[in-house]
Amino acid sequence: MLQADDAEAARFASRVIGCLDQVPDVDGVHEILPLIRQHEAFSVLISKHARGLISRSGFKSIVMKRFPSDSFRPWLEAASLEQLVRLTELIEREDFVSLRSLLALPQA
Repeated sequence: MLQADDAEAARFASRVIGCLDQVPDVDGVHEILPLIRQHEAFSVLISKHARGLISRSGFKSIVMKRFPSDSFRPWLEAASLEQLVRLTELIEREDFVSLRSLLALPQA
């Protein structure tokens, strides 16, 4: 189990470093950090939503609990399934410039 934890920690660290390299301002990194931190669980949530195991209202409820005060929460709640899948793909590819653009977060 320790190896799995190490691999997860390494992925998280890589994503944070990638975000710091790509996003020029601390506020921008701060806004994206919750998505990076919860990426694995969020990907599972989107997968369950895509398969019909979680309803749209159930999805919105979980988003509200996981991201209670984040600036991108309204985007997450309104996003299509295709947009949500794109979001997870961008995080996996560590393309934080495109992620920021997708979420329509302010640029520095």
